[in-house]
Amino acid sequence: MGTFANPPLQLWTDEYLSDLATEAEIQISTEVPCIYTRFPMNVTVGTSIYGFQDANVMPFGPIRLTGIIRITWQGWTVHPVFQNQLRNIVIPLAPENGDPQSSRPFMYMRSGYGIDGIKFYPSPSATITYDNSDITTQDSIAANVIVSGWTIANPEGQTLRVPAHVRATLVRYYVMERAYRKEGRGQNMEASKYYAQKYSKLLTRFKTITSQLFASRTHGMGDMFLSIYGRKPPHPKLPTNFPDNGQW
Repeated sequence: MGTFANPPLQLWTDEYLSDLATEAEIQISTEVPCIYTRFPMNVTVGTSIYGFQDANVMPFGPIRLTGIIRITWQGWTVHPVFQNQLRNIVIPLAPENGDPQSSRPFMYMRSGYGIDGIKFYPSPSATITYDNSDITTQDSIAANVIVSGWTIANPEGQTLRVPAHVRATLVRYYVMERAYRKEGRGQNMEASKYYAQKYSKLLTRFKTITSQLFASRTHGMGDMFLSIYGRKPPHPKLPTNFPDNGQW
């Protein structure tokens, strides 16, 4: 009688490997800004804080960002500012009796943990609802509030994915490193270490490539007087009758 070969031993289930592949793309896109996204926002007059997970704010649905490239308000650039800069530099420059409580926002701060949302300054003076137009056109840019930035991969779809030219290799290294590390019959720490080194080396190279891509310059804010002298300069006060019939 003939002998039957032993069936091949399956170390990991297909479901487990698929979960690792999904985890890999999310991890890679978190560490490397490589997935560009662009979306409109709905804003309401008098409301300054907006969350990217709020369905009322996000016409295209919730999104997770790892970085913001640019925000435009009907074509006008809204500049980023840190909370301490807003508190120590921007607000003190406003006249005591004329703080801009509501107008076209010209600055924004990150809000929440990471980049879960933003806070506009000043508070919006108008309600702008996305008009269902193509946000890449000039007319749409001039009519809407639009955010562009880097987002996290969504492997279940086909649009938000790590670039194909590096995805297959990086994901494979990540999956094999995690799979060989798992406790059980297939555990092999030497193999896990080998794939971890391969993953780390390629990821570093991928970071270097993406960091050399063109990015428009973002102007920051600073107070040279404060950084040099450790205090703010005095604020002169104009007479209450300024200007007085053109006498000044």
